[in-house]
Amino acid sequence: MKMNRGLWLGLMAGLVLYVGAATARADTITTFNLNNVSFQDGATASGFLTVDFFSCPSGTCKQLTNWDVDVTGGTDLGAGNAIGFDPADSEGSLTSDPIFDLLQNDPFQIQLITNDPLNPGTTTLDLTGGSFSNGPTFDTPIDNGGSLDATPEPGTWALLGGGVLLLAGLAWRRRLPGEALSM
Repeated sequence: MKMNRGLWLGLMAGLVLYVGAATARADTITTFNLNNVSFQDGATASGFLTVDFFSCPSGTCKQLTNWDVDVTGGTDLGAGNAIGFDPADSEGSLTSDPIFDLLQNDPFQIQLITNDPLNPGTTTLDLTGGSFSNGPTFDTPIDNGGSLDATPEPGTWALLGGGVLLLAGLAWRRRLPGEALSM
């Protein structure tokens, strides 16, 4: 069975709309990457924090859903030593608006503070404070601030790719001799 080009293009447009509708929802998930975060003792932090924004009776609610942050070096940990924070070995919370708290079981803690409001459209959060500590022995403040930079979620890339494919299909269709494109 030979498929008509118009039918093919219609099926492709339908597929793009279906995929777009499946990936677009009220919830927004944003992953923030730690960028240039260092502490006064020379330690550095790298990794990511994932926040889920969702509708609730009071408006838009936020929840820290995933994280993987590593603190390495510095005089308190010692050169070459590192401590990691992830959901398997630490608790994470998003308090105030926004303060990220990660607490590991043996009592290491990292806190990242920003004065900027956290919302679904946030692309960069400049850190204005925070610290890394083990409770009784040391509490090292953030030195240079650094930032949390957002990266697009996979659904965004899928929707963008589908739109590009649709536009390419339309351009290809216009170049074909014979039938005129009617819209």
